[in-house]
Amino acid sequence: MLIDRDYICENIAQTGQAPANAFIPIGISDGNGGIFKSSVTEQGYFDPYAINNDTKETIAKAISLLRAAGYEFDASGRLSARTPISITYLTNTNSSHIATAEAIQQDLAMVGINLTIQERDWNVFLKERKKGNFDFAREGRIADFDDPINMLEMWTSASGNNDCQFGK
Repeated sequence: MLIDRDYICENIAQTGQAPANAFIPIGISDGNGGIFKSSVTEQGYFDPYAINNDTKETIAKAISLLRAAGYEFDASGRLSARTPISITYLTNTNSSHIATAEAIQQDLAMVGINLTIQERDWNVFLKERKKGNFDFAREGRIADFDDPINMLEMWTSASGNNDCQFGK
């Protein structure tokens, strides 16, 4: 919720993508002659434009979710020193991927989340990601064929594309 995906799409990527807010992107067929997801704002986990449309409310919702998870905040809406969040973001050295990481770093800092960016050469990046040596990492996925399974299969334990180590 805190990451301004629209900014990343419009100002960094600049290739006409829609901001992501679910595992299945808009436009993928549903297997029954329809479209699995046709609206980025109505059929995702959250409104990816909300951080721009209502920054204060979106930050308040994010803080509410973090509080529910046990994190404490001071009066200014920043994480308490008693419950800090420090995470690393693994990315390769491509300039647009570094710019994306820096945008995420800046967005998370709004509530006091400390993000360290780890840049790795492509081959090292791939090995580190495959081993799961990260808190979270840059990922890119293009569907091989028009079916939601292209995005969902990477979340199965036995998948060769399970770089996030889900279920392992």
